[in-house]
Amino acid sequence: MAYLSGRTSLTTVQTDDIAADAVTNAKLADDAVDSEHYADGSIDNAHIADDAIDSEHYADGSIDEAHLADNAVTLAKMAGGTDGNLISYDTNGDVAAVATGDSGQILTSNGAGAAPTFQAAAGGGMTQATAQASTSGTAIDFTSLPAGLTVVHILFEDVSLSSTDTVLIQLGDAGGFETSGYAGRGAVATVTPAIIYTSNSSGIATRMYEPGYQYSGVISLMLQDAANTWVWGGTYVPEQDKMAWSAGNKTLSGELTQIRVTRSGSNTFDSGSINLLYM
Repeated sequence: MAYLSGRTSLTTVQTDDIAADAVTNAKLADDAVDSEHYADGSIDNAHIADDAIDSEHYADGSIDEAHLADNAVTLAKMAGGTDGNLISYDTNGDVAAVATGDSGQILTSNGAGAAPTFQAAAGGGMTQATAQASTSGTAIDFTSLPAGLTVVHILFEDVSLSSTDTVLIQLGDAGGFETSGYAGRGAVATVTPAIIYTSNSSGIATRMYEPGYQYSGVISLMLQDAANTWVWGGTYVPEQDKMAWSAGNKTLSGELTQIRVTRSGSNTFDSGSINLLYM
């Protein structure tokens, strides 16, 4: 028997008895090598077969952002949700769904730190007041107007006075109707031809030429600035051959909340109606 490292038995084989590179794949039993025999870092890409590792071999949470390619997650890979919901973030910065609103609602920001919500659209159109008859009396008042107005149209339909006079429109705030500080002028053109001017610091002046002339038209008020300065302008005509107009400005002491249509003299209204459109 050949000499084997000073031993005469082959009952055991020691590493000294194995030549370098002497053990081939053919000499390894199936499933004979397990993970405890792998040196740390010894398994590299070159030794992993394509499609050899599946999801059962991933530790929970082991796939992090650094190992996801940009644009790798498609819509098809996202979890299903409720039709109409939108994806946003909650106050903790976590992904959250914005609940579906009702038909006709709009998505509204609730500011930093709060998720948006679906809400009814803010009123953006004109609001029509209730028309008031101008068939008698000396003043037609529109009170309790909503806060935040920026535009008011005063509508005249076949309005007349018992005699020639100047119709005055007075603006009011929480302190009442203001009867001074109106800077403007009204005028009426006749067929003579002639233009008759009128002005009155106690209200928006609109000239009505003769009794029985029924005037229709619009005087428009628009908020000029945050100091509650209003500018106005408008044209109105009678059924007969006249035309009248007015323009000017007025600064109120507070927010506009009421409007009065009256007259400068002792005459009374005797026909028509007056209404407001505002926003």
